[in-house]
Amino acid sequence: MPARLQIVVISEGVISANLLREYQTVAPYHGGAYAGVPFVPSIDDFVSSIQRICSSRADAVVGRVLLVAHGNEKGVTIGNDRLTLESFRKFKPKLAELKPLFDPIISSVVFQACELGRNPALLRCLSTVWGGIPVRAYSQQQHPDEPTGQGPSVVCRMRYMPDVSHKDGDAEGSAIRTQWQPH
Repeated sequence: MPARLQIVVISEGVISANLLREYQTVAPYHGGAYAGVPFVPSIDDFVSSIQRICSSRADAVVGRVLLVAHGNEKGVTIGNDRLTLESFRKFKPKLAELKPLFDPIISSVVFQACELGRNPALLRCLSTVWGGIPVRAYSQQQHPDEPTGQGPSVVCRMRYMPDVSHKDGDAEGSAIRTQWQPH
């Protein structure tokens, strides 16, 4: 059975390098292999960091990604980039590059970012672009010196629902259509 990678990614400017050791020790607390803690200055670097970690561990699958970043009820700041419902379309192609690295049964993404859990619409968008994996965020203030997250959280997951419909004698109409339903 392949190792489940527990990847920790920290947005630049969130915590000091002194606190890095705490994240390194809690990264595998869900039973997976620790896979590195890159500081990322942008969404592009967030995606490429995860791709780089996964390419170096061909024997592993992504179990969980923990992203430590600044946030509020409108969105999350990853380095110099601000991800909100309004900016999602701009970043969607880059974020979608992570979908092949996620397994819808095993993988999840956790945002340790203040109040992002108050924006389930954004979490559903992320779940959808990543193939329906669970996306969790906390709805209260977070403190980077507490690497396990604080307070209540919200989990959004979009699940794949095949919808089989057809018209008699119409080959195109008999194709399986897909739709995403909230879970």
